[in-house]
Amino acid sequence: MPAQPDGKVALLDFGQVKVLSVEERRAVCALYLALATGDTRAALDAVAPFGLTFGRRASPPSASPLDPSATAPGDGKEAPVDLEAASKMLHIMFNTK
Repeated sequence: MPAQPDGKVALLDFGQVKVLSVEERRAVCALYLALATGDTRAALDAVAPFGLTFGRRASPPSASPLDPSATAPGDGKEAPVDLEAASKMLHIMFNTK
């Protein structure tokens, strides 16, 4: 157990922890890079494999969620995305500053 300078025991809270696959780690890195550079469209692309679509079409259930070539059924058009609202939500959810 770690100790504080005054000798008291320190409690380390790691919160919720999850093991990520290589593809998931790459997606998270792409997300943080996009957030750091203010690239909302890249951030949206980075979270899509996790099912966060913000009005975009999701991949069909049979497709791998991390396959960037996967396409959605239908006409191929995306629903409009409010980039400002999406950016704000992504920062609330993922920005660790």
